[in-house]
Amino acid sequence: MINRKTLLILSSLFICNSALANDNVTSVVDSFFNCDNSFFHQLKDNVEDFSVYSDLNVKDEIAYIPVNDISSDNDFTYTFRQPINYRGLVLTSYLNKYINTYNLGKYYYWGFIVNNSISDIQNKFEQFSWQPFSENTFITNSQRFDNQKQNKGWENYPYSFDGVAPRANTTEKMIYLEKINDNQTYLLCSLQGDITKDILYSIHPDMQYIAQELADKIKAKNKISEEPSQDDIQAPIKMMNDETKVNKDM
Repeated sequence: MINRKTLLILSSLFICNSALANDNVTSVVDSFFNCDNSFFHQLKDNVEDFSVYSDLNVKDEIAYIPVNDISSDNDFTYTFRQPINYRGLVLTSYLNKYINTYNLGKYYYWGFIVNNSISDIQNKFEQFSWQPFSENTFITNSQRFDNQKQNKGWENYPYSFDGVAPRANTTEKMIYLEKINDNQTYLLCSLQGDITKDILYSIHPDMQYIAQELADKIKAKNKISEEPSQDDIQAPIKMMNDETKVNKDM
């Protein structure tokens, strides 16, 4: 029979392990605010703890949260198995969205749906300088990369405005808050402009694997469309049978 002392030890170990797991998940979400590849590396380093909340695709040195279709209008989110309680905020879903505006550049958004208001989030992160971007939208940590001055790297760029595309040969990234309703908010990283593959994969490395998955799906779909259908197969057989019957009648 397990004695009282053993139960206390086991209980303490369980509490310590739970606290460590929560700390690891908090560290993963903390890294998200860098809006770079560190978030995806942290997911890989903490797969076991984060898997309590979400499926994860593990690829090489990173892991990422899968969504069905990043380019769809309504199938680009993943609902967590249970909400993530993060520094007083409640994260319910993950979002990964791609928009190609062609004339205005490419836009990538990834992050969380939070069951808190914009003001709740801003109050939790007072260290950020939140700037109005549009009605019901705020941004912070806006940076720009000039493809023609790559030696300068990412530079602070407080001149991002809604409806104004990044200048040619430049890429912008920022943290983005958008109101869904009074008690729900998008908390996202955004990457937009003239985005080369090198920039995209260095910041948003899951896209390399998602792009390959999409290419494989298109290839498989095209292969199926090229294969003859059952009707196509049956038609020549029926024709041959009809010709045989005619010959016999003659």
